[in-house]
Amino acid sequence: RDHRWIAVLWFVYCIHIFHTVFFFLSFFLDKASDSSQILFANNAIKNLAEGDVSVPQTENEIYCNNCRWPKPSDVVQVPYTISDSFSSSEKTTITNAIDEFHTSTCIRFVTRVAQNDYVNIVKEPGCSSYIGKVGGSQKLHLGPGCVKNGIVQHELIHALGFWHEQSRSDRDDYVRIHPENIIEGQESNFIRRDTNNLNIPYDYSSVMHYGRTDFSKNGQNTITPLIASVAIGQRIGMSESDVLKVNKLYNCRECANRDSTFSSNLTQTFILQICTSLLSDRALCLQSHT
Repeated sequence: RDHRWIAVLWFVYCIHIFHTVFFFLSFFLDKASDSSQILFANNAIKNLAEGDVSVPQTENEIYCNNCRWPKPSDVVQVPYTISDSFSSSEKTTITNAIDEFHTSTCIRFVTRVAQNDYVNIVKEPGCSSYIGKVGGSQKLHLGPGCVKNGIVQHELIHALGFWHEQSRSDRDDYVRIHPENIIEGQESNFIRRDTNNLNIPYDYSSVMHYGRTDFSKNGQNTITPLIASVAIGQRIGMSESDVLKVNKLYNCRECANRDSTFSSNLTQTFILQICTSLLSDRALCLQSHT
């Protein structure tokens, strides 16, 4: 009998420990509102570049030569599905994040009917996406802690063809990278890429920007803005510049919601200049390889 009671008490103790750990993990994920939340969620996920970019297992490099979604008319239709594993409130968060693309860009995420190429939003570990259209069912992972407006939009912008902001070809004019503080083996996440920046200025407030201590091995900065006072790594939602980049990449005819309140420092005059000078030829994907 004593052994039975000991076994019961041990079982109850283990359940208590499990719930305690789960509570604090959920609390941490809920409170971590910056870019580190994505990296924390992806900690054990393999085949990722730059912390949350899915890499096709058959490729050594991620190419984006034809990564734009087709635009047969004035709008770009991106078929998508949302897994039934998400709760109703999570689905609402996802669709609300999607709706902002509809009101501020010419992107239209449409429910998949029978299209071969589509974004498959799944509730699986990590927060990650492929870069641009890769063909077939391309998974966009939104695991625990990832169903937040800014994180959803961050991964969707990847799916539209964009890398992280600090990967831009001109990033050294705006940030300093600290290799000595980066976790060993994670240095490739800070590669400066040969990007087409669409004549849009670097945006510290982009939802696509890393935070100051992402991938840090010692708590020190891995990225320091050259303008010391600016904040980087926000995951609240798209900045004005993020919206402009999507519009310009997909040659949208107009910039909707020019007066909407995003977090960028861009002036209204500059926004109007960009909106009236959208590319007239085929825009290249932000990532270009030779």
